Amino acid sequence: MSPLVQALRSTTPVSTASRQRHVRVAWGLAVLATVADVATTALGTGLGHAEGNPLVASVLAAAGVPGFVLLKAGILLAAAVVGTQCFDRPAVAPCALAVAWGAVAVANVAVLAGA
Repeated sequence: MSPLVQALRSTTPVSTASRQRHVRVAWGLAVLATVADVATTALGTGLGHAEGNPLVASVLAAAGVPGFVLLKAGILLAAAVVGTQCFDRPAVAPCALAVAWGAVAVANVAVLAGA
């Protein structure tokens, strides 16, 4: 059995310091993915590409990139509040955002590269 599987199956509690470090890393990745998504979306729409998300498209049309940044900040804030109130594992919410928005940023890069 691999060490990762053993660690996941372990019933040994994770230390508070280790948990806090994991949460900080998760939020750092979420913020990084957010910046990547905003930057690639702004670049793509600035070059004439259409935004695929109808909500984001309407925000960009009404308020531009600053509005999009506010939308993303609001989602990050909501995830922080919900994540601390609803999850025994506080890194779940930022990890979910990091994966989702990281995938969107990669897709945006593919569009920008002409793939």
